[in-house]
Amino acid sequence: MTRSRLPWVFRITAAWLVAAIVVGGWWQPQPAGPRGRAFLAAVARTCSAAAMHSNRPTVADTAHALDRWAYLEAVNLLRDGSSGCAAGAAR
Repeated sequence: MTRSRLPWVFRITAAWLVAAIVVGGWWQPQPAGPRGRAFLAAVARTCSAAAMHSNRPTVADTAHALDRWAYLEAVNLLRDGSSGCAAGAAR
């Protein structure tokens, strides 16, 4: 049985995936810039349960705050308007 090479699309996709992992590993622990800090302040005003309270927020902290805020908003929609942010803060 002869081995055939993978199609070019799979080889390019694998290269992009490895590049994304390397760049993400470098980028995520970087300090959040002014826009990241402004985003965290907006999340804190909108939903204090999703807010990240740190002296030195990172890019990853902004992503985690966005994930928590989206999750609590989805819970809010599923509970027919009861505040998901308040439910998260009560825990």
